[in-house]
Amino acid sequence: MHLANRLVSAVTAGDTDTARTLLEQGAVPDTSGPEGLPLLCTAVARFDHLTAEVLVDGGADQDRELPDGGTPLLRAVDTGSPTLVSMMLGNEPRLRLPEASRRELLDLARNWHETGAVEELRRRTGATEPAVKRRVDDPHGDVINEFSLGGHTVRDGHGAILTHLEWAFGVFPPLDEVMARAIPHTREGDSNWFAAAYYVGQRRGPRIWSELTSLRQHPEPVHRRFLAQVIWHRNLLTQVDRAPDIAQDADFLAS
Repeated sequence: MHLANRLVSAVTAGDTDTARTLLEQGAVPDTSGPEGLPLLCTAVARFDHLTAEVLVDGGADQDRELPDGGTPLLRAVDTGSPTLVSMMLGNEPRLRLPEASRRELLDLARNWHETGAVEELRRRTGATEPAVKRRVDDPHGDVINEFSLGGHTVRDGHGAILTHLEWAFGVFPPLDEVMARAIPHTREGDSNWFAAAYYVGQRRGPRIWSELTSLRQHPEPVHRRFLAQVIWHRNLLTQVDRAPDIAQDADFLAS
């Protein structure tokens, strides 16, 4: 079978290993899939972040303009899967993407987050029946709620996606704004909670430290728990040149 046909079959079946082998053998990563769109769109529609990563690593263009004016990366944001967006964002997105494209991605994620997954699904589909909800708990991907309505399915991870995109594009909103995206998602391991705590934990400087320490006496336990999670992320993968941060955090925790 021709390489292109075999690649289509592998991606459609979610056979990541075969897809990787075929790309190494010379298969074209932007081969059209069953619907005439690049195979990257097929992986996105399946929430298949592993195959999407293989395609992007193999040269698939996540920024390629589609017939509807969108891109595979915009479609990934639509899915609400933080892991899928992370796998597809690619290297140096702040340099690769023009400002208008970065703004479009941020606005799309923000709209989904502020509107709500179910409400935006209703707006897009016109469906009135109750949404079907299930919990996704992928040990190598999303830990998040998923909603199906009107023949469409999305994951409730747009807050995490927004936080990730902001970090990738050098946008640093106030702590309260990022934390508000996490507070409704306190379930253990939730992708929204993780992203907020992780990326806040990567920030350095007197401003963010002042905002963090102000949470110490917050009357709501969930805010103090968020603070503890951030401190944990600040130190989990701390580099040698961040030794002063370790000392500062240790003194803060001890006090």
